[in-house]
Parts: sequence; C-alpha cells; structure tokens
Amino acid sequence: MEKVCCTSSEEHLQPFNEKMDKFLCKAKTELEAQETRLSETQKTFLELTVFFSVKPKAGEKEVSPNAFFSVWHEFSTDFKDLWKKENKAIVQE
Repeated sequence: MEKVCCTSSEEHLQPFNEKMDKFLCKAKTELEAQETRLSETQKTFLELTVFFSVKPKAGEKEVSPNAFFSVWHEFSTDFKDLWKKENKAIVQE
C-alpha cells in the first residue's frame, strides 16, 4: 500500500487510500475475531480431553485432535456395529 501511495498521482491516490484503509481495518477486525475463536476452541478442546480422561501419548505435552478423534472414531464405529447387531437380535426374537 505504501508503494502505491508513493508512486500514484493525487487524483488516483484518494479513492485507493480510502478503500484500502476500510479493507485493512475490516481485515484486522476479522483476524482478531478468528484468533479469539481459535483460542476459545483450543480451550474447549482441552476441557473435552479432561472430561473424557484422555491422556497424551508418551513424549507429548497435550492430546492432539488427531489422536482424540481417532479414538473417538473407533469407539463410535464399534458402538454403531454393536447397536445394529443388538437390533437384529431383538427383531429375530
């Protein structure tokens, strides 16, 4: 933006400068909002791992989302399969 401001004529400078100031202000506000949401999400994820008593793997400080959700995926898949078996058994009775 500074390069354009230095090399542009005065007649083109003002519309560009005004629009870029608005754009940069909006972008900064949106970035701050996203950073806040990211921090809140990280905090919520840590609370989730504590709630489910998931411990980090050896040599790691924290539980990674990949580690947590791979365990969750295995559990939910097993649960779904057993649920289907139980329902079939109930229907056959």
